[in-house]
Amino acid sequence: ILIQGNDGHVSKFEMDWLIDNYYKEKPDPGAGLGRLHWDRELIESHPLPVVPFDDHMTSEAGLAKTVGNICKYGFAIVEGCEATEAATEKVVERLSFVQETLFGKMWTFTSNAQRSDTAYSSQALGAHTDLSYMDTPAGIQVFHCLKHTGSGGETLLVDGFHCLEVLEQTYPEDFELLKNTVVPHEYKEKPSPSSPGYHLYSLGTTIRMHPATGRLIQLRFNPYDRAPLNTVPATEIPPFYRAYGRLYNIISCPSGQFWHKLKPGQVIFIDNWRVMHGRAAFDGE
Repeated sequence: ILIQGNDGHVSKFEMDWLIDNYYKEKPDPGAGLGRLHWDRELIESHPLPVVPFDDHMTSEAGLAKTVGNICKYGFAIVEGCEATEAATEKVVERLSFVQETLFGKMWTFTSNAQRSDTAYSSQALGAHTDLSYMDTPAGIQVFHCLKHTGSGGETLLVDGFHCLEVLEQTYPEDFELLKNTVVPHEYKEKPSPSSPGYHLYSLGTTIRMHPATGRLIQLRFNPYDRAPLNTVPATEIPPFYRAYGRLYNIISCPSGQFWHKLKPGQVIFIDNWRVMHGRAAFDGE
């Protein structure tokens, strides 16, 4: 379609573009993602979503499979990567640019008592999403175990959207409460030889819906990063903790937990807005 304005300017619109962008009563850009909300039994009945390193790096079909696994399961594994930070970065940049955070872009870490983040400990971590103290938490988290000389350290994955489905079906009033209650999260770190010190603070609801479609798009759940609950009137605190506790119990239920021991060479991409991760305690380096 060609439209000529009074000033002589001509605008050209392709029919495909018009079809894709005309007003729909409920536009839903996420409808075609093919999500599969899973518990442990379901995910263990499917092949592990693994893509060989060479396929991911050299073919469009391989990259599409990685993206498809992230959309479907909320996580994907690329296998056969060299166990170095540089090689891991190449695997990541094949999919997307790397977002800068207070920890840098790519970083290697082991247990370090000087850092305030629980990731730097060797203790077990329950299922959580990361960077909840940022207004826009990272969309994809990437982990690669470069080496491990001890025992433990298995990776825990929990499909947060499956947990929210259970919550909504079982306790719909609690789902609505967590969808509408603003919760503060923060990260505080004193200056040290390895860090200048930081204080990050963000407000957000535990459950976030798409503003146009009402579709579930984000779970923000990290009890480790919770700040003082000064956003909720005293009369609403008991209902909030009832709802938060019920969600926590669903997340902590073994029937929804998938455990996988990452090996050097396995790079895992996790949808940080959907799938929570954690780990078993570990020893060694």
